[in-house]
Amino acid sequence: MNSEFRDPWRLCPSCHQYYQNELGIDIATKFVPFVRRQYPRDTRRPVESLYLKMRALCSMFERLQPVQKREAGVTANVIISLIDRMKHDASPLPGRYSHMKADAYYTHGRIAFDAGTEESARRAVTHFENALEVHETIDNAEDIATAKANIAYAKSMYEGMGNNEEMLKASQELYELRIAELGEENEYTIDAGRKYALRLRKTNRGDEARELLTKLLATSKQVLGPQHNTTNGVASELERFDDQHHHFE
Repeated sequence: MNSEFRDPWRLCPSCHQYYQNELGIDIATKFVPFVRRQYPRDTRRPVESLYLKMRALCSMFERLQPVQKREAGVTANVIISLIDRMKHDASPLPGRYSHMKADAYYTHGRIAFDAGTEESARRAVTHFENALEVHETIDNAEDIATAKANIAYAKSMYEGMGNNEEMLKASQELYELRIAELGEENEYTIDAGRKYALRLRKTNRGDEARELLTKLLATSKQVLGPQHNTTNGVASELERFDDQHHHFE
């Protein structure tokens, strides 16, 4: 799908930066009915618009209201259903659509894990395993590593400290892979570093965690800007770390 179709709904025409926060969600949400009206017989453009909406919602996941998280889950369901239906068309689908489907499974897994119970963590593992299965058909090392790290993360909810060590290793491998593939200043690398720092803290390596978070925050502010979703995520993690540290002093 030509990027010219998507870009007006995700990039500012003046500064060419991605729309952020509630503005990004509002614009992406309006994209969906626009596509429905303008391309009633198209089978691929609706998936593009729904995917943009789902990504906009998930970019603010930590700050979403429950109703918005349910909306993200419904959107993920529709994406999976449409892509499965499209597979029966005569022309083969580009690999991009497999990536979208895997992201939809990831969204379900994130929502399930967020519920905070052992049972919901087990559901999250199932969704992350579905994402892994899709990524393995594409054979992208970074996506496979991400899916495995998510599985280990969710399992740590009900398998205890032993799995925390496994999750630490998976998180470190993912962070190092993204540095090698994307560079230290990429937003996905920074987010992987945030998750690695979280696992360092969980395994009683607090000094390393705080040092990494401080470095990530400075990089994110400089490269992405102080209001970027990734910057806000790192800042929130560092703030939680400091609050807990002061509590136990």
